[in-house]
Parts: sequence; structure tokens; C-alpha cells
Amino acid sequence: MTTPDRLLARVILTTGPPRSGTTVTARALGWHPRVLLAADDGVLEPHALYDYRERTGVVADLRDSRITPSGARAALRDRLFDADHLAAAPPVALDPLADDTLLALKSPEASFVLPALDAALPGSRFVVIHRGAAAPAASMLRMGANVRRLKIFAERWRSELDGAGRAIAPPGVPGAWHVLWRDGGDAARCVLSAAAYLAALADGIPRLPAERTFVLDHRRLIADPRGVFAALARFLGIDAAGFARGVAGVAPRVEPVPEQVLATRDELAPLIGLATAEGFLAAAAARSWEAWGR
Repeated sequence: MTTPDRLLARVILTTGPPRSGTTVTARALGWHPRVLLAADDGVLEPHALYDYRERTGVVADLRDSRITPSGARAALRDRLFDADHLAAAPPVALDPLADDTLLALKSPEASFVLPALDAALPGSRFVVIHRGAAAPAASMLRMGANVRRLKIFAERWRSELDGAGRAIAPPGVPGAWHVLWRDGGDAARCVLSAAAYLAALADGIPRLPAERTFVLDHRRLIADPRGVFAALARFLGIDAAGFARGVAGVAPRVEPVPEQVLATRDELAPLIGLATAEGFLAAAAARSWEAWGR
């Protein structure tokens, strides 16, 4: 039987902008018999790491410097495995798990604190999904308008105002972009949000060990899921055959990006250094594929 400390020494952390394929990747990872996926909601995020509704969890605490990396590890250990610290979800069950089980955690918000999470969870492997800002922004715009049970993305941001009635940027959006956020409409805020994740990834990935970081191009994930998960199996040191069921669930779903979003992206890109972040991540994805995609 494994232990919490052994699992926390064998973490696979999946991250990237929202609407970039992190959920489908995490779900496929979780189908592998060697992998335990810890998730508390329909988008497969463990609230110990981050709870989107409340903007709480270890990621939020690290981002706001309320906790040290060692404190983050202790908090994750308590909240993931100790029933006394869990308000809603059951703790991770350890009894049936082998000593070589890997623990999969997924959170787009982890993009903002990658070096701190690496310090908190030494030995973790990072699976980062790269998708250019326009497509996630378009998906955020659609989802915000269509999801009724919970205000998300633009629908949520439209209601988050300061005392003067001005829009407040959510955590993670750089301070230098706050005027653009305040003065922009829904499409602009979706582009700025997607770009904020990309900027954070471009800053954080160079500070992670290259041998423990796999940057995955979303286009490749959709075009060749079998090849992608074979490469991920090599990266993780596990049998690719274990991904057969998970790969079957990776269905191509690429919707066109509206002209409004493309035009907004083009207008904002030079103001926020978008081409630099996207170029870095594309190059990082190419290096990861060269290393693991043989």
C-alpha cells in the first residue's frame, strides 16, 4: 500500500489555460491503471489545489504569498488525504493503491505558481498544454454565455466591480493590463485572461527542470491523441497500453474562432507581448516532442 508522502513524491500536474485541453488530458491520464486522478468537480480539479468558485486552495495561497512551499505541501497532504480537513469531498483512498501509483492533479491556475509548486512537490512531472490565446478566449466567451448553473468567465467578470463600478481583473492578470481589462468588453477580457496564463507559463517553465516538463501542443493532442499519450507514457515511465481507454475518449472538437475574437486578439497582442509568450511556448512544445515523441 502506498502512503500520502509517497504519492506526493510522484505527482503529475496538468496545467495550461482554461479551455485548452487540460480536462481531457487529465481524464485520459486518470484512466491509466498506474495513475490516481484526484478530482472534486466536473472539470476534474481537486479543490485542495484550487476551487474556482471560491478562488481558494493551495494555488491561491501561493500566488498571494500566504503560504510557503513547505506549507503548501503540508496543506495538500492534509486536504487530500485527511478526512478531518475536508468539508465536502472524501479523502483519497489509499488501501487499494500500489506503491508505484502516480498522483494526477489538474488545475489551470497552477500556471501562475509553477516554480513554487515544484518546490512544494519535488520530483513532480509537469504536463503543460499550449494553445494560442485566440481559441481559448473564444471558448471562454461561448461558455460564459451558455453555462447557467454557475457564472463563469465573462459572465462572472462582468459582475465583479469596484466601488466606482469599474471591472476588477481576476487574480493572475498582470497589473499593467488592468486598464485594458477595465476598459475592454467581454471579448477583450477573454483574450486578456487567456494571455495571462500564457505569460505566466512562459515565465515559469524556464524555472522548471526540463526533464520533468512536457509542453504539449493542443493541435497535436487533437490530431494524434494515440501518439501524444505514447509520448506521455515515455515521459512518465509507464506503459502506453494503459492509456488505450483514455485515448478513445479524446474526440476532436475544434470550433472556429469568431472574427471579433481574432480582431481583439490582434489589437491587444502588441500591448501585452502575446507573440513572445506564444512563440516561447510553441518552441518549448517542439522541444518536448523532439525529446519524447520519437
